[in-house]
Amino acid sequence: MHLFCIIENAHPDWNGKFYDADYNVCVELATQLLKKYGLSHNDLWRHSDIVGAAYKDCPRYYTKNQSEWNKLKEDVRKKMGGSSSQSSGGGYTIPPYSEAIGTLKTKMEMNVRSGAGTQYSITRIAPKGSGHSVYESRDGWYRVSSGEWISGGSQYVTFSKNSNAPVKPCPCY
Repeated sequence: MHLFCIIENAHPDWNGKFYDADYNVCVELATQLLKKYGLSHNDLWRHSDIVGAAYKDCPRYYTKNQSEWNKLKEDVRKKMGGSSSQSSGGGYTIPPYSEAIGTLKTKMEMNVRSGAGTQYSITRIAPKGSGHSVYESRDGWYRVSSGEWISGGSQYVTFSKNSNAPVKPCPCY
Protein backbone atom coordinates (compact mmCIF):
# COMPACT_ATOMS: atom_id res chain seq x y z
CA MET A 1 0.00 0.00 0.00
CA HIS A 2 1.23 3.50 -0.80
CA LEU A 3 0.20 6.68 0.94
CA PHE A 4 -0.37 9.78 -1.12
CA CYS A 5 -1.23 13.14 0.32
CA ILE A 6 -1.49 16.14 -1.94
CA ILE A 7 -0.76 19.56 -0.53
CA GLU A 8 -2.05 22.42 -2.68
CA ASN A 9 -0.57 25.90 -2.28
CA ALA A 10 -1.52 29.35 -3.52
CA HIS A 11 0.82 31.48 -5.60
CA PRO A 12 0.37 35.00 -6.97
CA ASP A 13 1.57 34.55 -10.56
CA TRP A 14 2.46 32.15 -13.38
CA ASN A 15 5.98 31.63 -11.99
CA GLY A 16 4.37 29.50 -9.27
CA LYS A 17 6.40 30.59 -6.23
CA PHE A 18 4.34 30.09 -3.06
CA TYR A 19 3.43 32.93 -0.76
CA ASP A 20 5.68 32.86 2.32
CA ALA A 21 2.76 31.92 4.58
CA ASP A 22 1.81 29.02 2.28
CA TYR A 23 5.42 27.83 2.16
CA ASN A 24 5.58 27.78 5.97
CA VAL A 25 2.28 25.90 6.25
CA CYS A 26 3.44 23.44 3.58
CA VAL A 27 6.64 22.70 5.54
CA GLU A 28 4.65 22.29 8.78
CA LEU A 29 1.98 20.06 7.24
CA ALA A 30 4.51 17.92 5.36
CA THR A 31 6.49 17.49 8.60
CA GLN A 32 3.42 16.40 10.54
CA LEU A 33 2.28 13.93 7.86
CA LEU A 34 5.73 12.41 7.36
CA LYS A 35 6.18 11.94 11.11
CA LYS A 36 2.68 10.49 11.51
CA TYR A 37 3.30 7.83 8.85
CA GLY A 38 6.93 7.09 9.72
CA LEU A 39 8.34 8.58 6.52
CA SER A 40 11.30 10.88 5.83
CA HIS A 41 11.82 14.08 3.86
CA ASN A 42 13.05 11.83 1.01
CA ASP A 43 9.47 10.60 0.65
CA LEU A 44 8.31 14.04 -0.50
CA TRP A 45 7.57 14.16 -4.23
CA ARG A 46 6.41 16.79 -6.61
CA HIS A 47 3.50 15.97 -8.90
CA SER A 48 6.02 16.02 -11.76
CA ASP A 49 8.18 13.39 -9.98
CA ILE A 50 5.28 10.97 -10.11
CA VAL A 51 3.99 11.55 -13.63
CA GLY A 52 7.01 13.20 -15.27
CA ALA A 53 7.66 16.88 -15.93
CA ALA A 54 6.89 16.38 -19.64
CA TYR A 55 3.40 15.30 -18.59
CA LYS A 56 2.77 17.70 -15.68
CA ASP A 57 4.87 20.74 -14.77
CA CYS A 58 3.75 20.86 -11.16
CA PRO A 59 4.50 22.53 -8.89
CA ARG A 60 5.93 24.81 -11.57
CA TYR A 61 8.26 26.82 -9.34
CA TYR A 62 9.83 23.68 -7.86
CA THR A 63 10.18 21.84 -11.17
CA LYS A 64 11.94 24.90 -12.64
CA ASN A 65 14.08 25.55 -9.53
CA GLN A 66 15.59 22.31 -8.24
CA SER A 67 17.63 24.17 -5.60
CA GLU A 68 14.40 25.61 -4.15
CA TRP A 69 12.85 22.12 -4.05
CA ASN A 70 15.98 20.88 -2.27
CA LYS A 71 15.62 23.79 0.19
CA LEU A 72 11.98 22.93 0.90
CA LYS A 73 12.91 19.29 1.56
CA GLU A 74 15.81 20.41 3.76
CA ASP A 75 13.48 22.73 5.73
CA VAL A 76 11.15 19.76 6.29
CA ARG A 77 14.09 17.57 7.35
CA LYS A 78 15.22 20.20 9.87
CA LYS A 79 11.68 20.60 11.21
CA MET A 80 11.49 16.81 11.62
CA GLY A 81 14.64 16.98 13.75
CA GLY A 82 16.96 15.17 11.32
CA SER A 83 20.70 15.53 11.84
CA SER A 84 21.77 15.41 8.19
CA SER A 85 20.22 15.14 4.75
CA GLN A 86 21.49 11.55 4.54
CA SER A 87 20.15 10.56 7.96
CA SER A 88 17.18 8.56 6.71
CA GLY A 89 19.11 5.99 4.71
CA GLY A 90 20.29 8.43 2.06
CA GLY A 91 19.19 8.99 -1.48
CA TYR A 92 15.71 9.43 -2.81
CA THR A 93 12.82 7.09 -3.13
CA ILE A 94 11.24 6.41 -6.51
CA PRO A 95 7.61 7.49 -6.81
CA PRO A 96 5.64 4.22 -6.62
CA TYR A 97 3.44 4.84 -9.65
CA SER A 98 6.09 6.02 -12.09
CA GLU A 99 6.63 3.86 -15.13
CA ALA A 100 10.14 3.63 -16.50
CA ILE A 101 10.50 4.93 -20.06
CA GLY A 102 13.71 2.95 -20.50
CA THR A 103 16.91 1.75 -18.89
CA LEU A 104 20.49 2.90 -18.97
CA LYS A 105 23.84 1.32 -18.21
CA THR A 106 26.82 3.46 -17.27
CA LYS A 107 29.99 3.13 -19.35
CA MET A 108 32.11 4.67 -16.59
CA GLU A 109 31.79 5.87 -13.01
CA MET A 110 29.19 8.65 -13.18
CA ASN A 111 28.14 11.56 -11.00
CA VAL A 112 24.45 11.37 -10.13
CA ARG A 113 23.14 14.92 -9.72
CA SER A 114 20.15 16.54 -8.02
CA GLY A 115 18.96 18.05 -11.33
CA ALA A 116 19.38 17.84 -15.08
CA GLY A 117 22.70 19.68 -15.48
CA THR A 118 26.24 19.99 -14.16
CA GLN A 119 25.25 23.04 -12.10
CA TYR A 120 23.32 20.72 -9.74
CA SER A 121 24.92 19.07 -6.72
CA ILE A 122 26.25 15.52 -6.82
CA THR A 123 24.03 13.21 -4.75
CA ARG A 124 26.11 10.04 -5.19
CA ILE A 125 28.42 8.20 -7.60
CA ALA A 126 27.04 5.48 -9.89
CA PRO A 127 29.63 2.73 -10.48
CA LYS A 128 30.79 1.79 -13.97
CA GLY A 129 28.44 -0.79 -15.47
CA SER A 130 25.55 0.01 -13.13
CA GLY A 131 22.02 -0.27 -14.51
CA HIS A 132 19.23 2.21 -13.83
CA SER A 133 15.57 2.57 -14.72
CA VAL A 134 14.89 5.88 -16.46
CA TYR A 135 11.72 7.79 -15.60
CA GLU A 136 12.22 10.95 -17.66
CA SER A 137 14.54 12.46 -20.24
CA ARG A 138 15.29 16.20 -20.29
CA ASP A 139 17.98 18.23 -22.06
CA GLY A 140 20.32 15.26 -22.56
CA TRP A 141 19.89 13.99 -18.99
CA TYR A 142 18.00 11.01 -17.57
CA ARG A 143 16.05 10.99 -14.29
CA VAL A 144 16.83 7.71 -12.50
CA SER A 145 14.85 8.40 -9.32
CA SER A 146 13.11 11.31 -7.65
CA GLY A 147 15.62 14.15 -7.74
CA GLU A 148 18.50 12.14 -9.26
CA TRP A 149 19.81 12.60 -12.80
CA ILE A 150 22.60 11.09 -14.92
CA SER A 151 24.08 12.69 -18.05
CA GLY A 152 22.75 10.95 -21.13
CA GLY A 153 25.67 11.40 -23.49
CA SER A 154 26.31 8.27 -25.57
CA GLN A 155 29.96 8.38 -24.48
CA TYR A 156 28.76 7.96 -20.87
CA VAL A 157 25.74 5.63 -20.99
CA THR A 158 23.86 3.16 -23.13
CA PHE A 159 20.13 3.95 -23.14
CA SER A 160 17.39 1.53 -24.19
CA LYS A 161 14.06 3.24 -24.79
CA ASN A 162 10.75 1.53 -23.95
CA SER A 163 8.38 4.23 -25.24
CA ASN A 164 8.06 7.68 -26.76
CA ALA A 165 5.35 8.58 -24.23
CA PRO A 166 6.10 10.78 -21.22
CA VAL A 167 6.09 9.14 -17.81
CA LYS A 168 2.49 8.41 -16.82
CA PRO A 169 1.10 7.03 -13.57
CA CYS A 170 0.49 3.30 -13.36
CA PRO A 171 -2.99 2.13 -12.30
CA CYS A 172 -3.51 1.84 -8.55
CA TYR A 173 -4.30 -1.61 -7.19
